[in-house]
Amino acid sequence: MNLIKFFATIVFVSVFFNSCKKDKKSNQAIDAPTLNEMITNFSVPTEGHIDIETYEQVNLDGNPPSSGYNSFSVIVTDKIISNTRVKKGKIIIDSKEITQDTVYNQQYAYYLPDNAERDPFIKGLFGNRIIDFKLYETDNTTLVTQFNFKTPERLLMKTTKYEVTKSTWEKEKITWNADPTNKIGLVLEYRSGSDPSNHNVVFLADDGEESIKNVIGDLTGDIELTMYRGVIIVKTGTDNKKYKITCIAKSFTNVYLKK
Repeated sequence: MNLIKFFATIVFVSVFFNSCKKDKKSNQAIDAPTLNEMITNFSVPTEGHIDIETYEQVNLDGNPPSSGYNSFSVIVTDKIISNTRVKKGKIIIDSKEITQDTVYNQQYAYYLPDNAERDPFIKGLFGNRIIDFKLYETDNTTLVTQFNFKTPERLLMKTTKYEVTKSTWEKEKITWNADPTNKIGLVLEYRSGSDPSNHNVVFLADDGEESIKNVIGDLTGDIELTMYRGVIIVKTGTDNKKYKITCIAKSFTNVYLKK
């Protein structure tokens, strides 16, 4: 995922401050980083990595998603920039308890079993929900770190047409499911399918619609579009390790621009 582009673009947007609120269910303060904090958090190296992602790709004819995935993983290393993972206790996310698996050459990590319950659980974390995440030491009693954060809405982006000519593309639009509560906005990444080096990003208000011409300009040919919403939070645990939680919703589609 191109999160560098995600936050590099946002840095040029005016700072949006989110007030610190309380989760009525747990009375726990909600982790609501400011825009500048999220930009900083992306580049902060950490020992702990909590990654939650949902992704959808729309058919070229604009019909419901043809593919996608949902991912969740938690990894803790012995030091920053290290491949050696360390043993920790259970984690609890949205009341679901998960223990470490010993995988990848006896390296510890947390994953969800690839079964019928996995995708619905990850998808269910999204949707402007307040999610509580806790990581414990091996005694399963001592709390290492806790995040209480708001997840983004899932994304479903499409274009009004796949094949567009320059004579009509002023009328053609990129559309998606808007989230009016998302005041920071989102990022649209676009690149030429024939020339991957021709790569750009634009910041968009999360209002659900944008002109293709306004976004892409004079590019022609097959254009790949990827849109992102998300949050990144960094905290220091009781073990003095830094932990980063990255929760991202993204969507992908194509448009073909004729000369």
